[in-house]
Amino acid sequence: MKQRYGKLVRDNIPNIIRANGETPNVRIMNTDEYRRELLYKLIEEAEEVRQAGYDPDGIEFVTELADLAEVLDAVFVEFEIKQDLLEKLREDRKSERGGFAERIFLESVQ
Repeated sequence: MKQRYGKLVRDNIPNIIRANGETPNVRIMNTDEYRRELLYKLIEEAEEVRQAGYDPDGIEFVTELADLAEVLDAVFVEFEIKQDLLEKLREDRKSERGGFAERIFLESVQ
């Protein structure tokens, strides 16, 4: 039975599929397509983190965070974003707007 995926996958996934006795149908993306798919993958992995929820006795949440971190690393490389620039901008935003330590939930504004 043919299963359709239509998404960016990790480099070893085709080999894992072959090892399971199945045949993957893959292609190499051009730069524009790869960049678009990386950003879709970022959303996909963030949603998987949210769905995993936090379980202090489980590892699924942290595993999903690791997947998200891997995609972020790929985004930094592909878009040539320097870690020090990212950190500076993160610190600037935190200084200007604050962090999340106070757990503020905005209900509404009048």
